[in-house]
Amino acid sequence: NEFVLVSVLLMALGLEPYFALSFLFMILITVILMVPLTPGGAGVAEVSMAGFFALIVPANLLGVFVLLWRLIIYYFNLASGFISTMIILRREAKYRKDISKASFCRNRWHRGHRGYAPRPRRRKCRKEYFFCRSLRVND
Repeated sequence: NEFVLVSVLLMALGLEPYFALSFLFMILITVILMVPLTPGGAGVAEVSMAGFFALIVPANLLGVFVLLWRLIIYYFNLASGFISTMIILRREAKYRKDISKASFCRNRWHRGHRGYAPRPRRRKCRKEYFFCRSLRVND
């Protein structure tokens, strides 16, 4: 969770976690982010994070702390979303390619054949046409 991550980051930087105080700061930052102060909320999260946590994080670690927080909360989600979207798009493109291959198989009555179209000839299916399930033809 976003609220616990701050305490974990504090411990990772060798500082005391201040669970209650960091939880309170994160609630206040969340409320501030709900008010649209700048277009797209650009910089509001970082400035409010640095402002609140300057009370408990030393100045030499404050920039690293905010950068790590933003990297994990925002950019990691962006990268993982991009990767998963590419995997899904590749899988869907392969699926559509297989369907388009199957539409040329002549062993079954496919879309458009409503009983009045000429009967297809009897042929064996190639293995990549996995949608064509049988060789049954009305002779």
